[in-house]
Amino acid sequence: AVCGNGSCIGDGVVPFEWTQLDGARNIELEGVLHSINEAGTTLPTDRWYGSDGVIDRWLPAVLEETGLSKGKGTGTGGGEGSSSPFETLQDWASELLASVTDKNSAVSERRDA
Repeated sequence: AVCGNGSCIGDGVVPFEWTQLDGARNIELEGVLHSINEAGTTLPTDRWYGSDGVIDRWLPAVLEETGLSKGKGTGTGGGEGSSSPFETLQDWASELLASVTDKNSAVSERRDA
């Protein structure tokens, strides 16, 4: 564990208490691992929080919290009548990345001036 105590409660890497953020919607997923592999092996596991079956357990809450669930889109695509909430999620992520890129470009231009 990153806290130096291998017997603490958590996903095998991060202590559970460190994952509980004040003001955030916290979701506890029983039996889910931080590592993509079974501990001490190179064998992949379907218990990793990024595996298909586990994503299905937490992604709906993320989409709901961000307003990106089906029919509630906040981006330029998707929204009412959208066939998938991921269309709106992709728009949102693209807009976020464009914003960061624009800010980084502005900082570089100021440094070069």
